[in-house]
Amino acid sequence: MSGAGSVMLSGPELAKVLRMVRRELKTIIHELASSYSQHLVASLATVLDNAALSAEATCGCGAKVASIEGVIEAARKEKAEVEKITQREEKRLASLEKPVTSNQLNAYFASVDELKDKKVTSITQLPGGFSKATFLIETHSAPNLILRRDLPFYVSPCSAADEFEYLRALSAEGLQVARPIVASRDSGILGYPFLITECAPGVNAGVLAKENSDAGRNVALQLAAMLGQLHAMDPAAVGMQSELEPEAYMRQYIASWQVLWRSSGGPSCWFVEKALEWLDENVPEDIEQLVLIHGDARPDNMLADHNGNNCVLLDWEFLHAGDPVEDLQYAWQFVEPLIDSASFYESYLQAGGRPHSDKRGNYYRVWRNVRNLICLDLSWAAFSKGDCPSYLAGAPRLLFRRMLREDLGKQMMSLGIS
Repeated sequence: MSGAGSVMLSGPELAKVLRMVRRELKTIIHELASSYSQHLVASLATVLDNAALSAEATCGCGAKVASIEGVIEAARKEKAEVEKITQREEKRLASLEKPVTSNQLNAYFASVDELKDKKVTSITQLPGGFSKATFLIETHSAPNLILRRDLPFYVSPCSAADEFEYLRALSAEGLQVARPIVASRDSGILGYPFLITECAPGVNAGVLAKENSDAGRNVALQLAAMLGQLHAMDPAAVGMQSELEPEAYMRQYIASWQVLWRSSGGPSCWFVEKALEWLDENVPEDIEQLVLIHGDARPDNMLADHNGNNCVLLDWEFLHAGDPVEDLQYAWQFVEPLIDSASFYESYLQAGGRPHSDKRGNYYRVWRNVRNLICLDLSWAAFSKGDCPSYLAGAPRLLFRRMLREDLGKQMMSLGIS
């Protein structure tokens, strides 16, 4: 990759990227319908494997050889090298990407009063999982369960186990969330800290909204109402009260993300540094009161019935105290195609939401991209250092980082940040 703002990859880093894509291809082979498509994907995986070897090998076909014997010897060494690399990678993967098994879960369930009558019938890892791994646990009796487990690296300051108390407090206030059952920080049970909740009914509201405009409008109205309920809560309900004034608290919160980003050991980026500097210098001064902020409120993080009603809001790892405009601006980018702004904000205010100033919106447009870029850089740093050589860490960064940087660049130019 080249060009302004791009990251140049060394041979070993490029090899990891190629193997990452190869691994992802191999995971979907069994889902392909025809034998031809399966063969095509298998062939492509082999090509990627060979390309990775060429990028990483210290000796190989790129080196000049004086004879046919030299070519054969180089090929033999390459074969030995790829076998060694594959064994090393698979061993590391086995230690990091720890499977969740029925035996593990049944043994744990037997030790927990709330789950002692449950027996696992199947386990399915759900797609996504950029900040937590999520599994559907089907059991012999309703309701089924959802397991959220930490990844081998952090892209948010919140562990899955932290979400237990958050969800319990939010549920007590009447907010529609998945009912928490149990959580543990003991990595000896399932490999990493985890949370288990009931599997809430419904379909992905983001997918539904794209397919049915009437349901999409209902989803947008319910999201607005949920944010109104959330912003009406006292942050002390989840232990997030602060003695600081709102401006000082927001500056401290953003600084904590900067520390997290710098501690990752990844390469520095003037682009993000400049945006963080601007955010610190331009914290809004007119925030009247801190409220609870979801941090990733959008239809794709909701479940709904087929009419777009009875919604449940999911994925609370970014919960924090902050400015209500942060949530509203973040949500609006996703619901704008679904509803007019007047109806959206009316639903928000009727549910207890706070009047706010639109002039703070630009600040949080910059912040949302900076925060998400930091998350992607944290996952990439773990991947590139070999701490988590998995497509779960690398793929989000490759897919979304350039898009976020372009969006952030446009915002910075429009605001005169240079």
